[in-house]
Amino acid sequence: MDADALERWKFQIFNYQQQVRKSEPPKQTALFELAPNHCEADSIDPFSLLVVKLEFLIVRGYDIRWLPHPTKNPQREAKGSH
Repeated sequence: MDADALERWKFQIFNYQQQVRKSEPPKQTALFELAPNHCEADSIDPFSLLVVKLEFLIVRGYDIRWLPHPTKNPQREAKGSH
């Protein structure tokens, strides 16, 4: 991929993300009255979340064992091939 194609691709992604941010998300309706939720999912903006490197979490002692390993194939491990 040359530099021009990469720039066009990045620009298309940027335009799509801007359209998603500006458009009103669809509201889901319910047949029955639901209990109030303490967190409103529509108020979370995924594009404004802070990106944190894995090393940041390790240094601060967070338990990251639940994260998938980036180089291991979980399907191979499930079959028991060692």
